[in-house]
Amino acid sequence: MSIFERSNLIFKHEQGNLISILGEDSKLIGTVYHGHSNKMPKVVGNLPLYDEGRPVLMRTTDIGIEGENGEYLGGINEIATGTMRVIRRWQIYDQKDTIKGEVTEKPKFIGSDWVLNDVKYNLLAVAEGDRKKHNYEIVAPDKGKQCIARCSSIDKDSYRVEVMTSNIDPLLVISYVIVLDLAKTAYVVTRGGMF
Repeated sequence: MSIFERSNLIFKHEQGNLISILGEDSKLIGTVYHGHSNKMPKVVGNLPLYDEGRPVLMRTTDIGIEGENGEYLGGINEIATGTMRVIRRWQIYDQKDTIKGEVTEKPKFIGSDWVLNDVKYNLLAVAEGDRKKHNYEIVAPDKGKQCIARCSSIDKDSYRVEVMTSNIDPLLVISYVIVLDLAKTAYVVTRGGMF
């Protein structure tokens, strides 16, 4: 049974850049790999940014999701958006590398909200609760706040995700949870040299 066909998952942070995905029986059913890369943000007219003659690079996070047999199931790539941290964006890809949706940070006066959109930028879901402590619900705001998934902390390294029945692709829901987990990684912009 695929990760995306299950309703109860446990995410466990391992050493390094690895998150194990476990089933209800605590057996490994998948893996999340994540790493960082430096990308040139694009600005007006799709031109790169330069500072003192050197390209400006943004540290981004790239994520891969694999099944228990190592099969690639999808990926999530942070988009380099520029030096002003106004909005952070993460594109979600299926196993054929087709863009399926996007998670976007929406800053507010204190903190920020993170939203899940489809490829046409229609709002699919928002998170309500304490995402930093893995105690929150993912709800569909346009359907009377129907609960799509519930996340709850198990210990400092693990959390449980219960996926409810909805018409939203489970790849998007699981990817949203992964972004909410990994988005706390520091945002860094540097002046780069040669690539």
